[in-house]
Amino acid sequence: MRKINKGRNGFSFWTHFPLDDLDSEKIVKRISEFNHDLEMNVIKTMPNGLFAIEDWISDLVDYSEVPHGGVAKINETIYEDLIQKIISKDLTVTRGAYKREIDSIIQLRDSLSKNTEIICTVFTPLTLLKKLFPKDLVMLMNSGEKEKIEQITEKITAITKEYIEAASRSGCAGFFFANQAIDFHYQHPEEYQEYGLKVERELIDFIHEQNKYIILHLHGQIKSTEILKQFDVEGYSWHINESDVTIDAFHEEMPDDKVIFGGVSRRLLTEGKVDEVILEVDEYLYGSYDRQIIFAPECVIRHPIRMSALKRISALIKERMNQKSNANQIDSFPRIEQY
Repeated sequence: MRKINKGRNGFSFWTHFPLDDLDSEKIVKRISEFNHDLEMNVIKTMPNGLFAIEDWISDLVDYSEVPHGGVAKINETIYEDLIQKIISKDLTVTRGAYKREIDSIIQLRDSLSKNTEIICTVFTPLTLLKKLFPKDLVMLMNSGEKEKIEQITEKITAITKEYIEAASRSGCAGFFFANQAIDFHYQHPEEYQEYGLKVERELIDFIHEQNKYIILHLHGQIKSTEILKQFDVEGYSWHINESDVTIDAFHEEMPDDKVIFGGVSRRLLTEGKVDEVILEVDEYLYGSYDRQIIFAPECVIRHPIRMSALKRISALIKERMNQKSNANQIDSFPRIEQY
């Protein structure tokens, strides 16, 4: 299996570019400009959070709150109508939102230095079910609609595999496997076993068959490392500041070869708190930790973006990593080639 960033430390920031993320050329331009200012050596793709189901609900989506720090929302609809719409329409990577995402991956790969790895975003099927049916999902799973929900889960899994294959061919080094349904693990364990864990493990195995690495993102509060240990992945991203699993706990309880993709507060990044962010970085680099880390926010950096602060933070992170590398007489943080 490929190592994340070839086994080196690094950093990766990401945000959303609302409306521009609905056009492949525009989103590639925005990501390229973002990276040109920050010189990251790992880039996570930055699609809109509903791209994987967009072609089912395009007439229901409201993106208006994203530029103000909010999230995209699906306007309320009669769930019977939405179920029928999903069942009657197959999605494919050769048209619509999925084709746009594949086109943007290809264009982004062509625009970047060979030293820069691309991690492609993919959502767990249960996450997408939650997005489709935010209020009614548990009820639907335990009602006369159960068979249809199972059918929709199968459709989501099939298109997700098709997307993983296409993205792997298009230049992705690995996948950011986003699980935004972690509340099911704690609140609805039986439904999570059926619609969550089983399918998630199937997709993890499928990604590994493509010879790609996986960073598992757990969105929300997690109570112990036991939930992390359920997944055979190379790296982990979680809401450290909101969870009982601290970096110390991760080091003590997780295997040494598991990579941390995080360690930086997204709140501090959004607020432009340069000194406080660098304190977090220094505590890790000069502490007692001996584990690969890709410094990253625990989740997307919210708007408004303070680029001047992010540029200063990125320069200081690279400076600190070079100092640590030189002190240990190992390969320094690779300079990113300019475009």
